[in-house]
Amino acid sequence: MFRIIFEKLFKRGRGKPGIPTDSIGKDLDKFLKQIERKIGHHYDLANANLTGVDLYEAGLSEANLSGANLSGANLAGANLTGTDLSGADLSGADLSKTILTGATLTMALLSEANLSNSFSSFDTDLSNADLRRADLSKAIWSEPNLSNANMAHAKLAGANLLKANISRANLFKADLSGADLLGSDLSGANLSELDLSSARLNRANLSGADLTGADLFGAWLYESNLSGADLTGATLTMALLTNAVLDGVIGPNFTGAKNIPDQYLFDSHPDKL
Repeated sequence: MFRIIFEKLFKRGRGKPGIPTDSIGKDLDKFLKQIERKIGHHYDLANANLTGVDLYEAGLSEANLSGANLSGANLAGANLTGTDLSGADLSGADLSKTILTGATLTMALLSEANLSNSFSSFDTDLSNADLRRADLSKAIWSEPNLSNANMAHAKLAGANLLKANISRANLFKADLSGADLLGSDLSGANLSELDLSSARLNRANLSGADLTGADLFGAWLYESNLSGADLTGATLTMALLTNAVLDGVIGPNFTGAKNIPDQYLFDSHPDKL
């Protein structure tokens, strides 16, 4: 049924002044409002143009929206469990309070999207996604895959990203203040100049990460692995380093840090430990 509605609306716009033939525009919006809570599973809207569409609290679990243009769309509160959004354009879209469990967003465009207070219990894949300046504040995601994602200037304050894979991701100047990253993998990530103040990074893997100029004031780094990380210019005042692995860290200044393991104590601050 949804496929038929889509095709009819596509034909309706064809040839009308000011309506592109490849756009379904606002006409689809009013239909979606009528059926958004009745949509079933497995609908195929791959590569559809849904720019600016209102899908507030829509049930789109297991739908195929790969490659779709959802820029500026309202998906707040939508159920996207198992939904395929790989390669979709969600730039500037509102995905606040969405359910993203098992959703695939590999290589999706999510720049300046609102994902605040969204939820995922497992298997959300955002590898290689563009999340520049996206808002993920207070999101609760368990074991998400954010490897190689571009999250520069993103807002993740208060987010809960337990056991996340954020390896090799770009988080330049991102805000992770107060975030919980217990057991997460941030190895090889660009964490330069980001805000990790009061963040919980217990048992996290930060090996080889670039933390130059990062703010780790009051961060919890219990049993974290910082081996080979670049800490040049990073603030570690009040950071908790109990049982942390600090082999080969570059440019550290542990002034004011707490519980530095005995084997890493030194009289001065050389370039390397």
